[in-house]
Amino acid sequence: MIYYPCFGSTPSFYGESMDDYLRDEISIEKDVEGLCHTYRRNLYNNKRFVDDSETQKCILPCTPLALVKVLESPLLGVYDKRKAREEGNRMAGKVITVINRSPVVGRPVAAMLANDGADVYSIDIDTIYLMRRGKLLETEETPESACRQSDVIITGVPSEDYRLDLSWVSPGTTVVNVSPFKEAVDVEELLKIDGVK
Repeated sequence: MIYYPCFGSTPSFYGESMDDYLRDEISIEKDVEGLCHTYRRNLYNNKRFVDDSETQKCILPCTPLALVKVLESPLLGVYDKRKAREEGNRMAGKVITVINRSPVVGRPVAAMLANDGADVYSIDIDTIYLMRRGKLLETEETPESACRQSDVIITGVPSEDYRLDLSWVSPGTTVVNVSPFKEAVDVEELLKIDGVK
């Protein structure tokens, strides 16, 4: 396992950064984090197996997978139980906003939820995209309008300066903060919104 960042954003002849190069040099036989090129490509193309005979499942990144498992909890009621057995359609009709497009958490969790049928708004510093079934679509939505229509909002911003504007959270929304900073979401104020989980 590689503890990132190793080189940070230091430019590299081999790719965007040396960290990207290191991540992509790991063989799929040794990758326990699901971050190498093969696993990422399969994730973003909704290919769930490494081989054509479908005997070896792809490894998924642990934090995004944990987020999906949390959202599958019957206590939250996010996943549609009737569609739970239907592969790739368990989140049909749901709108989710993921605030952060990092390659370790934000981008993979957005892809996993879109692969399960949700419309996912992927928000980063200066762009917002709609992810739908392996497609990255441009959108006219703003962070505010995306959050207001979302059934789920996931924040994972790696900055202690970021705060989710709670006026954007609609009643009944599920909010999950995976940011290393608990201040990203004011939980006491959030729980005052009707039906928020």
